[in-house]
Amino acid sequence: MVLPFPNEIWLDIFHGLAKEGEYDALERCRVVCRDFQLMAQDCLLRDMRFKNTEDVERIKVDVSGGEMRRWRGPRHVFIGGGNWNDGRQSIPYLATFASRFGGRWPSVEALDISKAVWRAADLDADAVFWDLARFPSITSLSLSDVMLPTILTLGRLVCAFPRLKELSLSDVQFTRQPFEASTISQFRLLPRTQLETLMLYSGSAPTPSF
Repeated sequence: MVLPFPNEIWLDIFHGLAKEGEYDALERCRVVCRDFQLMAQDCLLRDMRFKNTEDVERIKVDVSGGEMRRWRGPRHVFIGGGNWNDGRQSIPYLATFASRFGGRWPSVEALDISKAVWRAADLDADAVFWDLARFPSITSLSLSDVMLPTILTLGRLVCAFPRLKELSLSDVQFTRQPFEASTISQFRLLPRTQLETLMLYSGSAPTPSF
């Protein structure tokens, strides 16, 4: 039985929890009380966008290690670097996102990265790929207007997701020559993927999918 407050009061409380990043608390409210289910569910986002480290760190993470219910995360995650005005920007918070939520958000199915520059100085590649591998639920990866150090970085990113089925690439560039002999030889060491669909875009027109 819910305490005798109007629904508007409960909605304000739940929206306040969401604003503070208390998604685990919202999930527990949704589960333990039937009267809270719809109101709490409305505050649990299916799509979530991260534009900086503060966006990632705003979300509280329960590290108690107990058996209490946790939110399983959104379905679709967007990592944005810049915008149409300032162009590509570095995304060091991809590492923060991966280490903070890897293994904790098993509902994430799709990851989109856009308007971004992957700088080796900002991202420890080995650590990032290890943490991203803790998202086995991700089956779709999209890169749009992204600059990577080498094509090997792209290969390692794709291989980080053990169940990746769909890859979409639009205006992906590399800071170094992508087809050096040493790079090709290292490509052979990458694990096999389960990729089924590859979509390549040039400008606004898609090329055939494979």
